Formats: sequence, structure tokens, C-alpha cells
Amino acid sequence: MSLGLVYPIYLSYPLINFSKKNNVKKDFSVLTYNVHGFKDEGTKEFLIENKADIMILQEARESQQKLLKNQEFKDYYSEFYGLLTIYSKYPIIQTKEIFTKNNDFNGAAAYVDIDLGNDTIRIINLYLEPMYIDKDLVKDIIKSDNQQQVEENSKKVELKLVKGMQSHVSQLEEVKPYIKASKHPIILGSDLNSTPLSYEYNQINKLLIDSYINSGKSGIATTFHGFKFPIRIDYLFNSKELIPTNSLIIRKRFSDHYPVIVNYKLEK
Repeated sequence: MSLGLVYPIYLSYPLINFSKKNNVKKDFSVLTYNVHGFKDEGTKEFLIENKADIMILQEARESQQKLLKNQEFKDYYSEFYGLLTIYSKYPIIQTKEIFTKNNDFNGAAAYVDIDLGNDTIRIINLYLEPMYIDKDLVKDIIKSDNQQQVEENSKKVELKLVKGMQSHVSQLEEVKPYIKASKHPIILGSDLNSTPLSYEYNQINKLLIDSYINSGKSGIATTFHGFKFPIRIDYLFNSKELIPTNSLIIRKRFSDHYPVIVNYKLEK
């Protein structure tokens, strides 16, 4: 098996176990979720039944969720930027698209500043370029006894990983200024299309904290099940002014991703 395939499998596991913080009172909840274009039956119903105070969605076009916006989420403030959606129970006072899909790339990023009443926070929705790795190709690599075929297919996967990472580097450079220059505490929700020891994760984690890990979680944290082996590519990150008090990955297969939910408390 090539390094290109072993790498994302190995990096799907959080390795650090911090002390639990469940005794800290929750201020608000945040969900990040790649809804896969609402292609799968049950996705919209899942969101309705698991409403968070703030919802950060990827692969979620406004046209695909008219009923949600006008009925079930009519009491939410909302912003839509191509593949990105942000819903908030709290007023959105500023918003901007950071970068969007073009002819060469499909990644996207946008932010909203939200008035919580006692403070303002910045929510960044980041969807890095998909790797476009064929799921059947990965399954063939895992199951095949033909060494030559395994090597050929592994090389194809590796080339796509390299191409995707090149796109990620430029996309991350566009997002970083909106993290560094923010006057407000930050929560970044993302489908990074990258695993926890990747360059992409490392660049974000230099600036922000991995909320899932910092809430005290450990063990397998699968958020993408399309390859039939554990892989973690969906995240919530926070700045130091926020405390993640509890987190949950809901393993319901309405999309090829699982949603991540974190409860936060503002540090006083």
C-alpha cells in the first residue's frame, strides 16, 4: 500500500486525551456538516431534528433548501455563498465571501460576524478543494491481491492528493488574514478534505484550537465514511477566548460525512 493511501488512514485518529470539561455551562452550540448537496434522503429532516444555535454547512446551495429557509429555519438569520450556508439564531451584523468556486477550483470560504448580545464572534465557513478520489478505486486498492494493480491505483490516488494539496495551499493563504485580523473570537467550521496531521490541519491549528480534541475527546473520530475506513476531515476550531465544553460526532449516514457539534462557552 502506498504512502499516499496509508497517510490519511493513519492520521484519522486523535492521539491526545485532555480532561473533560462537561461541568462548564454551555453558552451556545455550533454544528458543521457537509450535507452532500442534500442528495441523500433524511438530510434535511436530520437538520430539523438537530438544530444548533449556529449551523455551518458545506455543499449546501441556497436553492436546495428553500423550504428549510422559509419554514423550519425561518427564525434563523442566514447567509448563502455558493456551496456554503451559515444559519444563526443570533443577528448577523457583517458578512463577506473570502473566495468562491471558479473555473479551476471548487473550494469556497466566507465569514459572518454574529452578535451574541454580550459579545460578537466571527464564524468562518471553509470548504477546501475536494481531492476527487474515486471511492471504488480506494476499495480496489484495499481488497486487491494484484500488486501491480495496487501500485498503479495507489499512484493515481497519490497524484490527486498532491494536486489537491496544491490548491489547498493557495486557499488557506486567502483565509488566514481573516483569522489573524479578526477583532472578535473565532469559530471556524470546515470540511478541510485533509486529515489531522496534514499540512492543512497544521496551518489552521497554528492559529486556532481543535475544538473536538480540546473538549476532552479521544479515540476514533471518523467524520467521512465514504471510503469504508476511519478518516477525519471535518472540524470545528476556536480561538482561545472560547471554551469548547462538549463535542459530538453524530454517526447518521444521511450524507457521506458525519456532522460535528460542539458546545461553547465564552471565557470571561
